[in-house]
Amino acid sequence: MTTNPLTEISEGVHFFIPPPDRIAGWRRSGNVVILNIGKSLYLIDSGGPSARKQIASIVQSRLADGPKDIFNLHTHGHIDHMAGAPLLHGAFEADIWAPEKAIPFVKKQSPIFLEIEQDALIISFRELFTAPSWFVRAAMRATLGRNRPLDGVKPISSCDSLAETGFRSVALPGHHFGHTGFYSDEQGILIAGDLFDPRHKMKPILTSPSSDFKGMIDALRTAKQLEPSVIVPGHGFPIRGNDEIQQAIEKAEGIMDGTLQAVTELLEEAPCTLPEISSKMVRKGIGPGDVFRRMFIHSILRHLMQTGKAFIQMKARKKTVFSLK
Repeated sequence: MTTNPLTEISEGVHFFIPPPDRIAGWRRSGNVVILNIGKSLYLIDSGGPSARKQIASIVQSRLADGPKDIFNLHTHGHIDHMAGAPLLHGAFEADIWAPEKAIPFVKKQSPIFLEIEQDALIISFRELFTAPSWFVRAAMRATLGRNRPLDGVKPISSCDSLAETGFRSVALPGHHFGHTGFYSDEQGILIAGDLFDPRHKMKPILTSPSSDFKGMIDALRTAKQLEPSVIVPGHGFPIRGNDEIQQAIEKAEGIMDGTLQAVTELLEEAPCTLPEISSKMVRKGIGPGDVFRRMFIHSILRHLMQTGKAFIQMKARKKTVFSLK
């Protein structure tokens, strides 16, 4: 990890490397992109709890030459990407923006928002997380902290000043509610949020109860059609070069196809619960291969049910059995 917190992507476009704090191998802060445009300063995302002080210091240094209008736009509403928003709003009077479907999450500023997320569950919470909800809430608050709710979050669709940056918002669904990227047609830079993870073989980031498998397919297709020359991910370092980026996207698509095929084949062999599918995939060395494996599989099972290819054969409190039609 370099000691310099900023990497220049192009003139006026910088990339913030978050601190290396981790929980069970998972970095507590997502990346932040800083656009220095005349008398305006734009931050794409605001990092996690462990990065707030560094972000505030970076913003303060940008104000040394005079006051600026500060805009903080978010790709989505996960705490590792939005925890700096209250500080930016309170200390620098930054305007806070988010995709419309992500606004409730950015406002709540909570590591987990079950009241909305649980509506997407097709199995019990405990079956997916292997722990009761009260324990998961407590663990996340203990490791990620608890922020005060944030008022006044505005929809990105009404941010007219975004045009001065040369970037435009691009829908990249799949990862979370309203997930959005930002693309510069002139520079060919795609700020991709949690589209895929270069640190883990370009694994698509389907790591929420509400993650949408079909949405991620569409998002990867959109990214490929844009033909960017630089992708700035929400985690990991930028990918440069058209060929390298197309290969990265194809690798992510390959993971999607391969995991879908593996889940389908396991259900063809016999009806299975999600934990059984996960265990069998681990033994075969197939799948995302991290602590969020079950949520990736959950998104596939939701997709199979939505497309009429699978159904729930049996549902009990802690055991949901899936079968192919």
